[in-house]
Amino acid sequence: MKHKKIGRKFSREKKQREAMLKIMLGDLFMKRKMKTTLAKAKELKMIGDKMIGQMKDPQTLRLLKSRLPRNITPTIIRDLAAKTASRNSGYLRVLKCGARKSDSAQVAVIEIIEDAVSAAAPAKSESVSGKK
Repeated sequence: MKHKKIGRKFSREKKQREAMLKIMLGDLFMKRKMKTTLAKAKELKMIGDKMIGQMKDPQTLRLLKSRLPRNITPTIIRDLAAKTASRNSGYLRVLKCGARKSDSAQVAVIEIIEDAVSAAAPAKSESVSGKK
């Protein structure tokens, strides 16, 4: 029975599955957005949300570096932690894109939700004129 078993197997052995997810997380953190199958996107969301939550604590840097590819530098980790600082959870978003034409697999886009504090422009103040 599959009670309380979390995670997907993707028809791969454990080491292959871990390597695939590690590389995909590295690409996601570098590019901030990627297109993949729906099942892989859901699995990445589950793992990635936990990792981004750990990025906020500077003492977990060594642990995160061991779980991510070598091309992810500490500056990328700190930058990503700063951009998601105001959120408590829900750092990743999965958007469904439909089916792939070749094999009809469900495709999704997974992206990092960044805070819009720095990107927000000051609101335009509307002046009320006396024209009638």
